[in-house]
Amino acid sequence: MFVGQKLEISTALWAAKEASSKALRSGLMSPVEIYNLAEFRAIDSGVLEGVFKNFAQHKVRIWIGSSHALSIVLAKRSVISLEGNPFAGL
Repeated sequence: MFVGQKLEISTALWAAKEASSKALRSGLMSPVEIYNLAEFRAIDSGVLEGVFKNFAQHKVRIWIGSSHALSIVLAKRSVISLEGNPFAGL
């Protein structure tokens, strides 16, 4: 999935960091490196998931559309029962 999708991956990584900073209520006042991901993988077309290096109890799920990105930070063991990518046509 990552080959030839530099913009989508960059957007997903930024969305993950932004969502983490909001979930931790620190905003981007902390060094941005603190929100780096330890793992990052595609789980469906336009859907990615990652685990944070410094916040191992959290994970992030990112949905990428043609002009939108949605990222949600949640407890690592949480299960999201949303199938596919709801933003695929947007």
